[in-house]
Amino acid sequence: MIRIIRIFTIATCLFASFNACASAEKPTCKVGGCSNQICESTLNEPTITDCQMREEYSCYNAAKCEVQKDGKCGWTISKELTQCLNTIKEKRKPLNPTDFK
Repeated sequence: MIRIIRIFTIATCLFASFNACASAEKPTCKVGGCSNQICESTLNEPTITDCQMREEYSCYNAAKCEVQKDGKCGWTISKELTQCLNTIKEKRKPLNPTDFK
């Protein structure tokens, strides 16, 4: 059954525009960007980033870059990723003058 669907998809692509072909393919995801902070489809051109290194980008080193429920590539939110991002966010909170009393 899978072979029949694949053959049909290939045949459809031969008679359709490239965009229709690309959308018929199931995307796979890859990590990109200078700091490996981008999760993107292998079907698209690589995203160009400014090569800025931000502390929160390190949180994505152990995160999963994969196809999400909406069919697009993205980072899968896990307990560890959320905790890492929240820890960095807490560090960045502006100091309150009452903290020094």
